[in-house]
Amino acid sequence: MKVVICDFDGTLLKKHSFPMWVFYIVRCSLRKGNLPVFFRFSTALALRWAGVISSSQFKTLLMRKRYPVEYDTLFVESLKVHVNPLVVERLSKIDGCYVLSSASPLSYLEHVAEAFDIKFDKVLGSYVSEGVLFENYAENKVLALHEMIDVADDIVLFTDHHMDLPLMKLSDEVFLVNPSKKTRRKADFEGVRYMVIEG
Repeated sequence: MKVVICDFDGTLLKKHSFPMWVFYIVRCSLRKGNLPVFFRFSTALALRWAGVISSSQFKTLLMRKRYPVEYDTLFVESLKVHVNPLVVERLSKIDGCYVLSSASPLSYLEHVAEAFDIKFDKVLGSYVSEGVLFENYAENKVLALHEMIDVADDIVLFTDHHMDLPLMKLSDEVFLVNPSKKTRRKADFEGVRYMVIEG
């Protein structure tokens, strides 16, 4: 079975969605008069800006907060203008099992397929379970993939970042999307063969 793995931030999407999500929830909750959600997210943001909590603590705190599901669906709809058409075009030419794999929260990643009209068979993202954050990045992306898919004869990877080197090493075909010099240098050092998508 051919598995096509696509990263989200900086790859399928030209921007990074997590900070955009945080501010979207703050604005959306204020606009809709949902003051409990507004104050919870605003307080977490203030704590992060003040350096009181770490990035992981911040992410965990926000992902444990409850808010209407429609906030996530509306947020993902707002991201459509930032989709990289070159990546979508290349994806459309490959047949296989499509996997969206990102460090972004699973809560909104789950809405990407329906909003972007791309058929993702599986979606892997970060989540909180029993108060513990599972961040879907680096080696964790490999672990999450193995847990979800038993056998992959051929793996195609789309990513923009060297943090995905563990996945690159497993892949038969790698597309680097607008890679930085550091990402190219690290991929070259590890002997990864890749093609570049610029734009």
